[in-house]
Amino acid sequence: MSPSAAPEVAAIEHLIQELDRQMTCGCSGPSSLPNLCFLGSPVVGIGTCVAFRPDDEKEMLVGVDTGAVFQCTTIDTIHALTRYPAHTGPVRQVLWNSYHSHVFVSCSVDWTVKVWIQFTLSPLIVLDLGGAVSGVAWSPFNSSVVVALSDEGRVHVYDLFLRRARPLCVQSLVQRRRASATCVCPSPRHPVLLVGGERCAFHYFPTHTIYI
Repeated sequence: MSPSAAPEVAAIEHLIQELDRQMTCGCSGPSSLPNLCFLGSPVVGIGTCVAFRPDDEKEMLVGVDTGAVFQCTTIDTIHALTRYPAHTGPVRQVLWNSYHSHVFVSCSVDWTVKVWIQFTLSPLIVLDLGGAVSGVAWSPFNSSVVVALSDEGRVHVYDLFLRRARPLCVQSLVQRRRASATCVCPSPRHPVLLVGGERCAFHYFPTHTIYI
């Protein structure tokens, strides 16, 4: 790990520690300890998305149409290590945090984006975007920044460490909506976003002063 990446990792580490203290003290609900998973859950549902763990490609997350997220291994694809009761609608995307290998994010048509720590069945953070969510992405520069895309073409940028109640910015597609937005991807080298949509439409978003 490079020295320059250390502050970015610290952001997500401090966030997890703060939320864990709140849950343990009962400030934000019951302790997370009783919510630890059991092994051997059967994988049920039609797969909608998959994400391989960055530091161990034998482990993967699988989202299904029932709203659940399964943590599986390539060794046993019948039974899951964990079943997360993640959403009430089909899961659109799951993604590991590249800075913290135990943290991942999921999004769904149920309007929510949820941040998880593996093997804990209650989400750390729940974000309500007010509409179906088609895609989500972690910032390549900051461990606590997440970008979410709604079907109607609104890009929401959150810094979960600085401010969880509302996004840092919300930007809509400039062009008149003709098709749903389907995916979002930040550049690994520059502070810009690419948003994809139906009919092979792509939109370029400079993030200006938002260093994601």
